[in-house]
Amino acid sequence: GEPFSVTNRFDQAGNNVRIFGFQERPNLAPGASANPTEGTTAGCSFQGASIAAGQELGTPDRWFDPCAFQLQRAGTMGNLGRNTMMAPGSATLDLSMKKDAGLPMFGEDGKLEFRAEVFNVLNRPNFGTPNLAVFNRTGRGTDINRFAEAGRIDKTRSNSRQIQLSLRVAF
Repeated sequence: GEPFSVTNRFDQAGNNVRIFGFQERPNLAPGASANPTEGTTAGCSFQGASIAAGQELGTPDRWFDPCAFQLQRAGTMGNLGRNTMMAPGSATLDLSMKKDAGLPMFGEDGKLEFRAEVFNVLNRPNFGTPNLAVFNRTGRGTDINRFAEAGRIDKTRSNSRQIQLSLRVAF
């Protein structure tokens, strides 16, 4: 999968820099992995919002553990590195088949060609990047909570199985 960075959904550092939204990264919790995508969630609570412990990681419902990150102090940048997380990988299998049959009524070179193409034969879902934001500001004040959708994958990066058939007459 491709690397990505976990971010805050607001400007905690106060520098008001926006590149594709706020790109501030939070702090990494002591003892936590910078790519917490295996095992189960540790469980945590932050300003009334909580994430239940024991949720399986590496699934579309919870790709990474949001509890591995802490909100940095106001006016500071977080200590989490850039692109420390890895998104799910992508794999597809495509298949193409062709059959020619002679058509003498159209001359020596006359033929009928049947072609079948199947894209993503195994119909494997290739999941997209999860929701990156871990912390969210609600309202204009200092009311900040842990974003409940953090680590959830809600889109795929490829299509489901597609079949294409064609028939061609050559003369």
